[in-house]
Amino acid sequence: MIQKLILKHYFLILFSIFLFGLVLRIYQLGTVPFGFHFDEVANAYGAKFILLNGHDMFGNNFPLLYLDKFGDFPPVLPMYLSGLGAIIFGNTVFGARVFIALVGALAIFPMYGIALRMFKRTETALFTAGMIAVAPWHMSLSRLSAEGIVGLTVYLVGLQILLKSLDEKKYNLLIAATLTLISTFFIYPSFRIIVPLTLLPIFFLQKTWIPISRKNIVFILLPVLAFAITFWISTQPWGTGRFEQTGLVSPMSGIASKLQALIFNEDNITIARIFNNKIIGYSKEFIFQYSRYFSFNYLFGEDGVPKIYLAPYVGLLYTSLLPFILVSVFGYIQRKNAKVNHRFFIFLLYLLIISPIPAALTVLDVPSIQRAILTPALFVLIASYGFNGLLDLKYRKISFVTPLLLIIGVEFIFFTHNYFQHISYYTTHHRNPGNMEITDYIVKHQNEYEEIYVTSQEQWLPVYYLYAEDNYSKSLTGKFKENFRVAQVENVHFPEDNCPAISTIQKSKEAKALTVPRKTLFMHYMGCPLFEIPIAGQMYKSIRTIKRLDETDVFQILEINPDFDESLFIEAI
Repeated sequence: MIQKLILKHYFLILFSIFLFGLVLRIYQLGTVPFGFHFDEVANAYGAKFILLNGHDMFGNNFPLLYLDKFGDFPPVLPMYLSGLGAIIFGNTVFGARVFIALVGALAIFPMYGIALRMFKRTETALFTAGMIAVAPWHMSLSRLSAEGIVGLTVYLVGLQILLKSLDEKKYNLLIAATLTLISTFFIYPSFRIIVPLTLLPIFFLQKTWIPISRKNIVFILLPVLAFAITFWISTQPWGTGRFEQTGLVSPMSGIASKLQALIFNEDNITIARIFNNKIIGYSKEFIFQYSRYFSFNYLFGEDGVPKIYLAPYVGLLYTSLLPFILVSVFGYIQRKNAKVNHRFFIFLLYLLIISPIPAALTVLDVPSIQRAILTPALFVLIASYGFNGLLDLKYRKISFVTPLLLIIGVEFIFFTHNYFQHISYYTTHHRNPGNMEITDYIVKHQNEYEEIYVTSQEQWLPVYYLYAEDNYSKSLTGKFKENFRVAQVENVHFPEDNCPAISTIQKSKEAKALTVPRKTLFMHYMGCPLFEIPIAGQMYKSIRTIKRLDETDVFQILEINPDFDESLFIEAI
């Protein structure tokens, strides 16, 4: 009876799953997680600047490939979603996040389509869609403006079209799938490696295998096209910027210096070349990094990076999915899955093998949740294979999947409680805490002071300020430096100085008088040793301390004491 109702109302159920997933991604989106990460504000501000002015802050007309933030050259296309949100909903946290959250929820539909074509069963496809809707990793990234989420949704759409084209032998769909997949090159860099490898075996995935001919040469030409575009991108400065910062070959990896140290300690140059060469060094590091993406602590624990995506005691996937994954290896379950399209399922296993490769080529902020964003999605499909095999197994008319689904429900409740109640507090040190509060204070009190000096300790404070002030003036074009730094906006100064309050004391001592107006405001980073200087206690008056959610101090707002005696500068010399 239940199965008949599911089959009859499958679209209504699927749409309900989408709405539920969307609600999970936009509920309290402006306040949870609390804190505006610098990537979020930079993406929203940079994209809105382009949309309003027709060029970026550096003067490049309507860029489509990248927006350089700090020599990383990230793709700009997903940023336009954040910029559009800021235009429609204002310069708010919600505005910066909402459209990427929406695109994340849309991934439910292609995951349903892929599962339906692979498992040929509506109940299993709905299970797959439901698991994406409530998946901790997918929900967290969708709510934090992660560009990889946009790339994943587009990739899954392309993969769904690809499977349909292979199943129905439609060449026009095959070309459409390839173009859709290649479009992810300009959304998130990891797909520049994943997509060519995805297309590589399609010649052998034809429903009825036939030798190479004029008719099916497209199965070879399309992967070649994808590899060629990847190669071309790798020759461009904007195509390798981030990899040069985070990759195995970067100085950050430490591999080259380690090899040099071992070579230096060898007595024989031939022995050194045999045991301490680059092939061994880089291969060992790659294998180590690759293996981390299949570890239990990464998938079901809290080993993923960045920590801003992780709620306490919850991994990327629910632990209760593990039984569904494990039973997939048993022959009995495989026999129960006789109707499954095993040609596509083997392809799925292949995709699982290649999915961490881009992430495994990097060593900074690893194991990276976003660079390996496809991996947990594929594990959900593997779990769906186990679900499909167990679905018809019953004990006293109760399906074997029922208790596991109940456990998943309990885990979901546990996750959502920890997420909405604790993630802001749990990850407060990772979210540029205090930046919004300090720039909101500047905007509110800016006209009360002649000059305002802001610490450079948090180097993204200029863009936080401009976003809070809603300032997208064309006059700012060309004034930005790396990390969206700008020296001055109106009476607000952003000096290359962690402690501008100390610099003011030093300059005033040299001048034997105050070098700034009496009505000057300072934003002082709490790590700055200002009050180790004896005169500072008399010169500055504390107005407010900005704290993190855990009550630790971040910034202190100061002004010059109106009763301060400038003659003290002469005495201090």
